[in-house]
Amino acid sequence: MFELVKFNPWLIFLNLIMWLIICIIVSPALKEPYYLSSIRRKLAFCLLLLFAVFAFWGSDWFHVYDEYDTLVLNNWRLESVYHWIAANLAPDSYFFWRLIIWGSAGVFIWSTFARLGINKNLAIALFLSIWMLWFSYARVSLAMAIAFWGFALIVCARTKWKSFYVIVGVIAILSSFFFHKSSIFLIVCCFVAFFPVFTKKWLILLVIFLPVLLYYLHYNLGDILLSDIEVESNEVTSYIERGQDYLGSEKRFQGVGYLVGQLLERIPYYMLAITSLRLVVLHNVKIYPKSVVFFMRLLILIVFVASIFLLVGVMNTQFIYERFMRFSFIPACIVLAYCLENAIYPRWHNYVLCIAISGTAYQLIYMFYCSILY
Repeated sequence: MFELVKFNPWLIFLNLIMWLIICIIVSPALKEPYYLSSIRRKLAFCLLLLFAVFAFWGSDWFHVYDEYDTLVLNNWRLESVYHWIAANLAPDSYFFWRLIIWGSAGVFIWSTFARLGINKNLAIALFLSIWMLWFSYARVSLAMAIAFWGFALIVCARTKWKSFYVIVGVIAILSSFFFHKSSIFLIVCCFVAFFPVFTKKWLILLVIFLPVLLYYLHYNLGDILLSDIEVESNEVTSYIERGQDYLGSEKRFQGVGYLVGQLLERIPYYMLAITSLRLVVLHNVKIYPKSVVFFMRLLILIVFVASIFLLVGVMNTQFIYERFMRFSFIPACIVLAYCLENAIYPRWHNYVLCIAISGTAYQLIYMFYCSILY
């Protein structure tokens, strides 16, 4: 019944039940006064780790599980830190390996929420009821958690220890690259967010030159991505095979149902990016906490740059777009928590909340449905 095989309906149903229990536990923080007792917070964190360790709903869980012995022996192409953890800390247990990685990521995210000018209880409730699903999906979550924690250190740096916090923050952001290569995208976005480009003048220039940029990338993106690759052909082949394995395992779930799930996941990112644009570019940002404003800037950058890969329509940019958009979920959680607590465009953000929770429920139910069919 509970055999550890990909797309086992019993296992996915177990994840669905776990998510429902978590939603019940954090539900008090989703309405005023947005409060969670200490016991509920601790229980929520434990259940977050439990869900991440046993995230059977996603194919990535089994992708590593099936090759874990190879990972322990350092014969598989993952970042070296994951080989070290497998070989030295969890040589006999894939579950403990996941607990170390996602447990560390959870601590960084909790610490990030605590440092910002937002309601921590509300942020935790939003994260667990909506974005816990994507947090549990892949090891890139640790890279994201470290980078956003470093970003929070910088934007919340105290005057007395400002230099120290900035140095540690920069190191954390840069070190995220060693936990997942794709975080180079996030690293660039983090540092660009500190430049004064979020003005009406820059927005107008962007609208004017965006068609030119898209036209250029449409015909030159292939050369841009491949021009600096100087590796042996068998290494390139291995990356292609890994990409095909990811895509092939999920291909069976593509169709109208799959598209609905994608829309429900991403519409909240765009809605919150629109909110951020209105507040950062069109309003007086001095009335908002500096730390939240910088996360709004970061959300705008991530959503905008990721969307370029959707609009270019060359090579497999759809795959790149999906991966990059997933970097949005921590800034999105922070922005939504701040806006809900402070009643900023309340109707708009209640819609965001409903769509986002519906998207998580739909994704789990859809995966359960497909696992029964196939």
